[in-house]
Order: sequence, then C-alpha cells, then structure tokens
Amino acid sequence: MPKMTEYANKCSEPLQRVQVVSSVSMDAVETMPQDREEQLINQTSRKSRQQRQQRVYNMMKDLQQKHLANLMQGQMNEQETDMHESQNICRICHSLGDEPLITPCHCSGSAKHVHATCLLTWFKRAVKNTCELCRHKVAIKKKGKPYSEVVVQT
Repeated sequence: MPKMTEYANKCSEPLQRVQVVSSVSMDAVETMPQDREEQLINQTSRKSRQQRQQRVYNMMKDLQQKHLANLMQGQMNEQETDMHESQNICRICHSLGDEPLITPCHCSGSAKHVHATCLLTWFKRAVKNTCELCRHKVAIKKKGKPYSEVVVQT
C-alpha cells in the first residue's frame, strides 16, 4: 500500500471512482465480430442467389425466344411446303414458267422438277451433263434451232 499512496501524492488530481453504467459481458464482445461475419456471409449469399436467379431468368427468356422463333419458322416452312406441294416449281429458276416441268434424273420431291431450257442452260455452264444433286448422268438430245425442243433420255 505504500506505493499507492506515493502515487496518489504525486498526482495533482484527486483519485475518483468510476461507476460502470452498462455491463458488457465478454461473451457479447466475442460475438460482435461473428455477427458482422454472418452479416457479410448473408449479404454475399444473397448477392450470389440474386445473380443465379438473374442467370436462370435470362436463360429462360432466351429459351422462350428461341422456341418462339422455331415455332414461327416451322409455320413459315409449313406454308412454303404447302405452296410447293400444290405447285411444282423449277429447282433452277424457282418459278412455274410457261414451259412444262420435266424430271430428268433420280432426284425426288421438289428437287426433281426442272424446265428443259433451265437444265440446258445449267449444263452449258457446268460443262457436264450430270445432276449436281443425285449425280445421275442425263442424256440430252437437242432438236431444232435454237433448241426449240429438248428430249431428255433417262
């Protein structure tokens, strides 16, 4: 105790007692950083959950748009198929034309129809008498000038 009195004598201010107004237990002090950590973890997990939800939403939106585009394309293809089935057109010039359509090779479906003059023009440019699709050799006999009649020998 003598040391305490010496210290008290050295200080110019008198010693005062301090009363604790609120008590904070050591457990509470230790849990504060943990609460902060939990808040950060919760915020991070909330952000990642929101990001996942946004990605899922974007994927679903893209899939719906693609599905709608496919449906629309399918309807357009059906309309084109209906049109082509009802009217056979030349596979070279893609029109009905005035002259009749012939089937010079082994192609099937809409690819089998061609105008004789279109076929002649095609073969002149290709310099060979072979179908570009089925590779069937087509024998052409030209009659009259300027090829008023074309006979295809299959």
